Amino acid sequence: MSKHASDLVQRCLAGDQRAWSALIDTYAGVVYAVARAHRLDEATADDVAQTVFARLARSLPTLEKPQALAGWLATTARRECWRLLRIDQRDRKAVRHAPTEAELDDAMRSIESAARVREALVELGGRCQELLTALFLSASPPDYEAISRSLGLPVGSVGPTRARCLAKLARILKEDS
Repeated sequence: MSKHASDLVQRCLAGDQRAWSALIDTYAGVVYAVARAHRLDEATADDVAQTVFARLARSLPTLEKPQALAGWLATTARRECWRLLRIDQRDRKAVRHAPTEAELDDAMRSIESAARVREALVELGGRCQELLTALFLSASPPDYEAISRSLGLPVGSVGPTRARCLAKLARILKEDS
């Protein structure tokens, strides 16, 4: 898990634009989950994400623990949310109230779990990553026929392949814990 984050950071520092895109794809969920936990509207959550990733771009060369990137992003996002919450709330109609400590703790556990799964999916790679992403991380309900066409699998193989891929993913997650 952490070796993936460290690898992405090193590739970003070397100027690899695809690594930067992969880093954002992998960790944007962490930032948005923190913003949602603070009950920010979509536009404000986008502002938080833009600010957090801009700070990350400036901080990459001095990032002390690249393997703890998800935590760094969550902390930076939380601080940015708090900053926005201090802004005059009349100008922020979508901000309802600051979450309780218990709500933040629950949100952080969910964020960390989601980040671990996303990193494990990247480590899994290949067809399994594509299949599990299509089945579980797409915005629309899974369409087995479309998935089978896009991956070149017979429709009847999607379920058994899913089971094998989930077992591999579970092993990766178990190794990381």
